[in-house]
Amino acid sequence: MSYFPPILILIYELTYIKSYRFALKSLLKAKEGMNVMRVYIKGDLDHKLIRRALNKVNKFIKVPKNIEIYFLDDIDYCNNILSTIHKHARASFKQICLVERSSFSYNHKDRNLIVIHIDKKTGILKNEKALVGLILHEIMHSVQVYKGEYKQIYVAFEEIFNKNKRLLNKLKYSRNKIKNLFNKVGYTSILLLKDLFSNSELIEKGYGHYLLEYYKNELRGKKTCPRPVFYDKFKEAAMKDPEIIAIAFEFEFSLLSILLPFQRYKTKDSLLLIKHINNCYELNIKEIARKCHELIYLYLNYFEPNKEFSKKFLNAIFNKVYMLLI
Repeated sequence: MSYFPPILILIYELTYIKSYRFALKSLLKAKEGMNVMRVYIKGDLDHKLIRRALNKVNKFIKVPKNIEIYFLDDIDYCNNILSTIHKHARASFKQICLVERSSFSYNHKDRNLIVIHIDKKTGILKNEKALVGLILHEIMHSVQVYKGEYKQIYVAFEEIFNKNKRLLNKLKYSRNKIKNLFNKVGYTSILLLKDLFSNSELIEKGYGHYLLEYYKNELRGKKTCPRPVFYDKFKEAAMKDPEIIAIAFEFEFSLLSILLPFQRYKTKDSLLLIKHINNCYELNIKEIARKCHELIYLYLNYFEPNKEFSKKFLNAIFNKVYMLLI
């Protein structure tokens, strides 16, 4: 069956009356049932660059139906989008958009939405290839939601958690403390798996060089990378304050989501990126490799974007946390 790319509708701020009228006219012309990509550009951004990048992405991958993409130069524009989100989904949307302040894809009921926060300090508006990489990454998340791949991650998480729940009751900590810890670690674990699914598929499809350019662009301006405190006796520190585990894992998993796919699909450029990250994070990267060797081994040897791999991966994370607490 042939794939017809969605019509690209650019909708600027309502003050751009001409552009808005053009968008409405284009929407009226679109036949019923036709796939439309609605793009909202908020703030002082290069519309031509965004259009070029979107047109490339549109040719590369099959974009989900009736997707909405928001490009924001100021995170406060999230408040405008928030008012259009279903009331039951607003709290989680607000947390991601306004608190975590990152680009993300969001799906609720029939709404398929992507928010791309453009940080001008990174120079991404001068690097079309990096912008394409960022858009590809976020759209791939929506594609995988559309295909039902992330449902497998959530089902795997529920099964692993329920299977191991009895072990948590034996720990000496309060139920609330343990519940909060596993909620936080579970959240970052699911994000890690989603990124591994997304980045791996993009690399397999031959678009890894765009993704690589995006990550290189993000890291290029950093002479030193942010690093959390690594404890000489991590287990002892974790037993005193389990919250340390969640903080450390969040940092480690964010790096693994970049490192692992490029380590598995080796290219000259990806090896340079890994070298840059190694130099930037110095000894921390070795510490991560030591602490996360089971996860690294599982991904490099057994990765498949399915429920069974997700269960193995999540079970390994659960065991790591549990062993730190006993």
